[in-house]
Amino acid sequence: MKDSNWIIIFRLKEFSNYFTKDELIQLSLGCKVFRSCLSRYIFNSFNFRSFTDIGKYNDSIISDNEHINDHNRVYIYNPFKPLDSDLTKSKAQFNLDLKLFPNQPMELVVQSAEYYYHILYDIPNVFTKLTTVIISHSILQCELFQDLLNNLDCLNSLELSNSSLIQFTKSSDITPIEWPSSLKRLKVCNNKTVRVEDRQKNIILVNGRVQSSSNGNLTFTLKHLPKLTSFEYQLLFLQFDDENLWEFLKLNSQIKNLIIRVPDFHPELFAAIQCIDNLSVLHLKFMIYNTFEVDYNNLPILNNITSLTITLYDKPDINNIIIDKFPNLAELTVEIDSKDTIKLATMTKKLSNVKNLNLKITFQRLKIKKFVFPKLDNLYSLEFILDNGIYLNDIDWNFDSCSNLKLVKFSKAESKVYMNLPKMNPELIDNWKAVYSLIKSRIIEYKNKINFDFVSCKVIIV
Repeated sequence: MKDSNWIIIFRLKEFSNYFTKDELIQLSLGCKVFRSCLSRYIFNSFNFRSFTDIGKYNDSIISDNEHINDHNRVYIYNPFKPLDSDLTKSKAQFNLDLKLFPNQPMELVVQSAEYYYHILYDIPNVFTKLTTVIISHSILQCELFQDLLNNLDCLNSLELSNSSLIQFTKSSDITPIEWPSSLKRLKVCNNKTVRVEDRQKNIILVNGRVQSSSNGNLTFTLKHLPKLTSFEYQLLFLQFDDENLWEFLKLNSQIKNLIIRVPDFHPELFAAIQCIDNLSVLHLKFMIYNTFEVDYNNLPILNNITSLTITLYDKPDINNIIIDKFPNLAELTVEIDSKDTIKLATMTKKLSNVKNLNLKITFQRLKIKKFVFPKLDNLYSLEFILDNGIYLNDIDWNFDSCSNLKLVKFSKAESKVYMNLPKMNPELIDNWKAVYSLIKSRIIEYKNKINFDFVSCKVIIV
């Protein structure tokens, strides 16, 4: 193939998206032409933690005779104090190093920001084309986070997850975050605010958390974001108490894709969703159904939802009522625990009304070794999510009642991967194709080429 043809291929977005960043780097080592084509993809994302590790900048950890750190307890410089000379020097050096970065990245990825918070301020001044910011597992000043948002003029995608925002205040009031009006996509998952009452005293981290007497949920400012079309909110392991969230949803009726995962079922959510005129794709997860305070029959009908992903529990009556609230579904994805799959038979009529049905079954423990699926001609895909100590050859399951099943996935829980290549059962070779991947989705897929006519089978991966 001519070099000119390779250049065209390398510049295709589909080509760069197929490979990981490390694989693109390996390709770029081939020749100068490859490097010139791939450099913009390789340097499209700036990893803050990797850059600071390589740069060996002074961090905010305090270590002296008065502050003894161990694996559980770490002392860090109070972010509300003026910087000392070492941190000021690191800040200046980081600013110079940023300007040597060979490209204007579009994406900023930040982790463990609490150790290098003092140099984050300079990023918007140097990287002026950032459109995406992903912050996770970090502890940040609320003012610093707000400053980043205010100074990134091109920002349209924001993720904040598993992080704590520190505010200095002597009152119980927490200032909500002012989200930029430019956002098209917003993901906010399992975050909290921490109140600090002393600007001078060093911060103590115990097991990665700020030692403070006052923690709370991240609150939402009531603001219309005119460009926002995708919104995800998750708070599974903290008490949900931000009623502003429902009002925020009502103000942003242009949202098309919504993901909500909260501990308890809230009827206010359905009322808010009813106000989102353009919403078509919805993903819901509740840890607990509130059976005492909620009359599920009185929930509003949501006619505009065409695609729903929902986690169902061992409450068949409530499950049926909730699914009935979505009469115009074209696609339904049901997430369910293996111990509750016996209830699928009682929901067959409801599930059969959808054009395309997808099931995700999680195995935290193997209580049921043989699955007999009800007749589901609309079942398009099936995913088994297996915890440690559970293997595919422990499970028997039938296909005869799922005549249109096209895709079966086997994945490990908690983003773990299968390290061995799968081996196909000889009976499956003619009708099924095995695809193994460690990249991105990290799943093993079985794609059905034609209708599968075996009554039952056992897929074995060794």
